[in-house]
Amino acid sequence: MGLRDELLKAIWHAFTALDVDQSGKVSKSQLKVLSHSLCTVMKIPHDPVALEEHFKDDDEGPVSTQGYMPYLNRFILDKVQDNFDRMDFNKMCWTLCARKNLNRNHLLIADDDAFKIWCIFNFLSEERYPLVIVTEEIEYFLCKLTEAMGGSWIEEKFEDYRGQLSEGQQCLTAWELIELVGTGHFSKGMDRQTLSMGISEVFQELILDVLKQGYMMKKGHKRKNWTERWFVLQPSSISYYVGEDLTEKKGDIHLDGNCCVESLPDKDGKKCLFFVKCSDKSYEISASDKKKKQEWIQAIQTCISLLKVGRPAPHCEARQKRRELRQKQQAEQEQLELRMRELQTANESKQRELEAMKKKLEDAAASAAEEEQRRLQTQNELEDLYRAEMAKERMVRLQMEEQVAQKSSEVEVYLLRVRELEDMYHRLEEALEDERQARLDEETVRKLQARILEEESAKRLELEQMHLQQQQAITQTRAEKEELERERLAKESALEAAAQQLERLEAERQGALEQYQVAHLYMHTGIQCYYTHTRALAYMQAHTHTRIHICTHACMHTRTHTSLHSCLHAYTHLCIHTCIHVHVYTQHMHACMHACIHTCMYTRTHTCMHARVSGFLQMFHTFPSIVKHVALLFCSCQLYPQRPSLAAGFHFNHFNHFIEDRVRLIKQVASAGAPAWLEWKPGAAL
Repeated sequence: MGLRDELLKAIWHAFTALDVDQSGKVSKSQLKVLSHSLCTVMKIPHDPVALEEHFKDDDEGPVSTQGYMPYLNRFILDKVQDNFDRMDFNKMCWTLCARKNLNRNHLLIADDDAFKIWCIFNFLSEERYPLVIVTEEIEYFLCKLTEAMGGSWIEEKFEDYRGQLSEGQQCLTAWELIELVGTGHFSKGMDRQTLSMGISEVFQELILDVLKQGYMMKKGHKRKNWTERWFVLQPSSISYYVGEDLTEKKGDIHLDGNCCVESLPDKDGKKCLFFVKCSDKSYEISASDKKKKQEWIQAIQTCISLLKVGRPAPHCEARQKRRELRQKQQAEQEQLELRMRELQTANESKQRELEAMKKKLEDAAASAAEEEQRRLQTQNELEDLYRAEMAKERMVRLQMEEQVAQKSSEVEVYLLRVRELEDMYHRLEEALEDERQARLDEETVRKLQARILEEESAKRLELEQMHLQQQQAITQTRAEKEELERERLAKESALEAAAQQLERLEAERQGALEQYQVAHLYMHTGIQCYYTHTRALAYMQAHTHTRIHICTHACMHTRTHTSLHSCLHAYTHLCIHTCIHVHVYTQHMHACMHACIHTCMYTRTHTCMHARVSGFLQMFHTFPSIVKHVALLFCSCQLYPQRPSLAAGFHFNHFNHFIEDRVRLIKQVASAGAPAWLEWKPGAAL
């Protein structure tokens, strides 16, 4: 039995104690307290939110054990580790269930002894619920208890007690077992202290896995002195204490498969020596006598052997063997009962067949008796008739002597008639037998016809159901076909609408493309004019051109009102007047135009350059090659419509007339591609 099964038995007692009305259900608040207590003693972190989430569908009423079991397995038993004190866990569950179930009125034992019997019950009980202990385990426990008290086991007394139990109840609950031991039914003549000591000894062996305990002398490792200690042997360790009350523990000797125990000769005045050799230390121990020494050596060797092969403690292994034996016996008993039931069923069937055969024989015998009676009656009648005839014949024999010859033939005829009657009698018997057989055959045919009629009725019902299913399938198929037709019509209408929308978008795209091509041709014409008239006479000195560029870049990078604007204004004014009056457009004038346009676009402020728009327009009439600068001024007006001085001085009609005069040139250069300056954006270099 694993750790989970042992814990589940104690939890079952606690849960059953909380079920006050024995309905199999416990309120959620009580389950919260139980879960928190279990998590506390088993050192598991408690999550109250998980309990609320698990039982959120049953907020109003109590929850059942079937609903609590999944929560218990998932959030408590799956997380438990063997690192907690099992006695604290058992005492917590005992406290919950003892208040409700333990009756202390007639008990001769203390609550602590009752708790130990409860733990022993959980160890020996069957692994099915509700928990009970069978009579074999009760006998095992009472025998152990009697031996621990120093008494002798009386099996006849237990057989009498077993006979007092009911036929169907060959088992006891935990509280019935406590009452059985506590009332002293099997410990008469023993005082309470002896009974308590016996319960404690059995508890230590079965629950605490104490295989042997007692006082022995132990040699120290540092001081090399001998000290008396109380040794307790368990399957995997030997613990030694100051006294048998186990209050002060001095150390442990951990056993494993590599340990060994050997006897030592007497030395230093110490007798009955032996030593336990472990992987890290060796312990020298002295027993009180040779018998105890041999018992301790044998017990320790048994523990080491069990550890080597990985087997459990002897009492656990014995319990498992007893359970397997009971299960085997129960299986054999069930198999025997099943065989007996089968034999009884076969016997009853044979008995029924014999009774039916007997009845048939009786009926046949009755029929035969009737036939025999009828035959005898006929024979008697024939005999009577024959006697009458013979008497009559004797009476008339004297009279018929003369007619003997004649009557002899009549006698022969009469005898022939008798033989015919006998033959007729035999034929009637055969006909009666044939009629009886025909009646049996008719009954068999009638039963066969009835079975065939039932089969035909079942087939007819099946065919009618198949017909109804086919009608339903046809109706469903027709409905699905109509639904698919409606979906097809809806998709066709949606497809037509999408095609119309696609045609409308295609027309809009063609119109936008045509507008883009016209604008592209207009701007391409301007750049061709600029490259045609880009060379002009040099009228100003080279240092003037350099100054204009310096002013231009200063205005572009500072974007503020500085004294450079005044200088740029003077040069721009000089370029405009020279171009108008002298009819010369030089590189310096081009630089001035360039500086004016850049300043307007980069400074974004009211400068003196805006006042020169009218002068640029006059230059445009004189020198059409500056169409690029005029176009850029147009873009500047479009980009900065808030500059009223610039927008007011620009006469768009002049520019439009100029463009219309050069439509023919636009058509010639349309295929050359857009010039780079038409792709200019604010903030980019010209």
